[in-house]
Amino acid sequence: MAGRDPTRTMRYRDLFRDAEFAGMYVADVLTMSGTFLTRLAVAALVYQRTGSVSQTGAVFAASFAPHLLGPWLATLADIFPRRGLLILSDVVRCGMVLLLLIPSVPYWLVLTVVFLLELIQIPFGSSRLATLADILDEVSFPVGNALVGATRQALQVSSFAVGGVLIAATSPQTALVLDSASYLVSAVLIYMFVKRRPLPWHGEAERPRVWSGALEGLRVVRRTPHMAQWFWLLALGPGIVVISEGLAVPFAQEDLGGGTRLAGLLMGALALGNLVGFAVFGRFRVELQNRLIYPLAYSSGGFVFMIGLLAVAFGSVIPILLAIALSGAAMSYLLAIQARVAAIIPRVARGRVFGLGNTVMQLAQGTTILSAGAVADALPVGVGGALVLFGAVGVVAVSVVQWRDWMTDRTTASAAEA
Repeated sequence: MAGRDPTRTMRYRDLFRDAEFAGMYVADVLTMSGTFLTRLAVAALVYQRTGSVSQTGAVFAASFAPHLLGPWLATLADIFPRRGLLILSDVVRCGMVLLLLIPSVPYWLVLTVVFLLELIQIPFGSSRLATLADILDEVSFPVGNALVGATRQALQVSSFAVGGVLIAATSPQTALVLDSASYLVSAVLIYMFVKRRPLPWHGEAERPRVWSGALEGLRVVRRTPHMAQWFWLLALGPGIVVISEGLAVPFAQEDLGGGTRLAGLLMGALALGNLVGFAVFGRFRVELQNRLIYPLAYSSGGFVFMIGLLAVAFGSVIPILLAIALSGAAMSYLLAIQARVAAIIPRVARGRVFGLGNTVMQLAQGTTILSAGAVADALPVGVGGALVLFGAVGVVAVSVVQWRDWMTDRTTASAAEA
């Protein structure tokens, strides 16, 4: 799509006129469905075999650990052919999921497979986003990225719902067979539709190395104007908003007097808000998307503050669900940041920078959930009080980031005048 009129209006259906994007999108749908279904099937398999809640929880915890290596793993997307990395990642994951079908599979092997699946997901995700930026131009990328983001949220809800019914009606093993097949078909689609492109570092003096390349990615973020502020926004919004999801069970039971069904509604409200927000935001012009970054970043903390206040003062479920959905919709500003990164960062470094951004989001979410949980245990008002505190901190933090952004603009303008 490169080289077309940059002033044109892009609609979602226009994207599918490009066979390469269409093939990549369908492959993405299959991969995401497989990933979500695998998580549910593995948890069901472990609980079926062990009957232990703690061991089942450890399976989910194992999926967070690889993100500590995120900056280095993401560098692989700037070293090797991205198309090849995508295909290889899907084929390897197909085989690894099949390992879980071994009768009486040992628990240590399950943990190892879960860890490695998430490990592979990091360079895969960086390669996928960088490849999307290669396929689409500066006008179509924000729209295509919004469509993929909205689809991810829809699949997260539907995969868990359909997967739960499937596993209950058949077995976790049946779901794992379907997961494995989804990765294999995705690899075939990428092979058929995604074009071969020069190596990301083609034309550079030398090939990036994993260690030094990751450090260079950090330096790119530091020396690119506004990039550090954008990375703070990648951490703040998702880190604050995810608390209502990460602590949904104690929030529902202790603060709202509900049970697991209400906890599911709380988690579903956030995903639904993400879905609607991403779908609507993706239809805006790029200029409007950029203007909405800070208003939406402020509102993400504001809605979290409101969720906590409603829980502490009233305990009314419907307004809380609405506020959670709105906080999820506010996360659509992440799409504008990703589009700006794709437009500014050269192709040779996109994989590292995208991967670093994802690492920042993942670690921020894990840190805030743990911190909010500790605060909720310490405060007499529980999770609601923690949400009030973290929401307020989020709003203040965004104001500091915006001030730094404004100072960067002033410095750049002064340098230009000189």
